[in-house]
Amino acid sequence: MKKFLLSALVLCAGFLGFAKDKVVKIYTWNDEFEVIYGYSCREKMEERGIFTEFIVKPNHDGVYLTNLNNELEEGEVDIFLLEPDALAKYMNGEYATDIEVLGITGKDIENQYDFTKKLASDKNGKIKALTWQCCPGAFIYKRSIAYDVFGTDDPAKIQNLLKDWKSFEKAAAECAGKGYKIISCPESTYHVFGSQMKEPWIVDGKVNIDASVRKWVEQAKMFVDEGYTEPVGQWSEAWFNDMRENTTLGFFGPGWFLDYVISPNVAETSGDWAVCMGPDGWYWGGSYVCVASNSKNKKEAAEILKMITCDEKALEIIHKKQNDFVNNRKLMNKIAKSKDDEKEFLRGQNPYKYFCQSADSIKAVVADDYNISWQFESNMLDYIKGTCTRKDAVKAFKKDVKKSGSNN
Repeated sequence: MKKFLLSALVLCAGFLGFAKDKVVKIYTWNDEFEVIYGYSCREKMEERGIFTEFIVKPNHDGVYLTNLNNELEEGEVDIFLLEPDALAKYMNGEYATDIEVLGITGKDIENQYDFTKKLASDKNGKIKALTWQCCPGAFIYKRSIAYDVFGTDDPAKIQNLLKDWKSFEKAAAECAGKGYKIISCPESTYHVFGSQMKEPWIVDGKVNIDASVRKWVEQAKMFVDEGYTEPVGQWSEAWFNDMRENTTLGFFGPGWFLDYVISPNVAETSGDWAVCMGPDGWYWGGSYVCVASNSKNKKEAAEILKMITCDEKALEIIHKKQNDFVNNRKLMNKIAKSKDDEKEFLRGQNPYKYFCQSADSIKAVVADDYNISWQFESNMLDYIKGTCTRKDAVKAFKKDVKKSGSNN
């Protein structure tokens, strides 16, 4: 009799969908997603019988995407993560699932920033990925240099002086007049201009150079020639020294750049920094979450995707733990007014007001391609530094893209 009752209970549980826990396999390049999932979603998911297995592969030299393609072909992945520069290929391919198919509605994502939804859409406007973070950039500057050049270090007044590129160029000349560079190196503004791209790098199989990055080349060359910056190289020791020493007004970067690049390297200058939006809204970074089209656990994967990118409480936890600029306009506008988010490093300024302004004004409609974008920047820097003509730099760029096979 006991055996009969036990069998009946198991059978009923099976009909109700509780007989077997589900294990969702998540493919990513580091432990960041596992960490934030752990403190924002794991407990609630496991209460529903949804468990996770993380597959971590390195993200260098194309290894991550090559392995991802193999795993997807074999049906071994339920959720996979992409950086923005890989979105175009996967959104227009067959590997990622339309969020509408997953039951995620326009209402669920109404507070997400528009540009993140555009970047994660296929050519027909179907959204196939969502992100919990959106990494808008701003201009992070030294108060003491701003005061010396402009007579003020107030973020609102500095923003007015740098409100567009014409104003930024005028400010660059004023900085040079006082013996300062406005930015450390020409690469500093590349992501800002790149975020304005309206056309992809490849059109009908041919290399296409968008007007926005052409403008970067023109301005960067002028800045080097006029002494407004120097070709020291981003991430070089000379570049870091420009943060530490009184040589450079500021650096373009998102919140992660402020917290993990500038702050740790210039701790002795804490309080001498501030943030304004700068000439344009832009982004740098982000991790997009997709549900594999051939996932055997699509329902459970969709629950994870929805909670970690759409649930305001989960996003608030992520912000508090990570300082992430999360992908929820309503929540970030609240955070921008919070005293809890005032930073001692910025002399008590809450920087999220300007990061929010940047996020709201990002016009990005084309997902970048890292390999081509990096190649363009590299080739153009030869021209900007004066080691070749612009014509030769463009010719070399097109040749390198063709050689790499990125135009296929």
